[in-house]
Amino acid sequence: MHISVEKGLEAVENAAVSDLSNGFVEGVNNKLKMVKRTMYGRCGQKLMTGKLMYDPHLKTG
Repeated sequence: MHISVEKGLEAVENAAVSDLSNGFVEGVNNKLKMVKRTMYGRCGQKLMTGKLMYDPHLKTG
């Protein structure tokens, strides 16, 4: 087997037997990229920071 194929096979085997997941990190990364795409060229850094920190479950007033 080629070395890169062996490394890939090892990663697949580890993913199959491990209880660990990087789903949370992937979700946060996906949200960040989506916000950046939708706001590209439309706002400054202050508005973008506010949008990333926005919590829809937070009750105001």
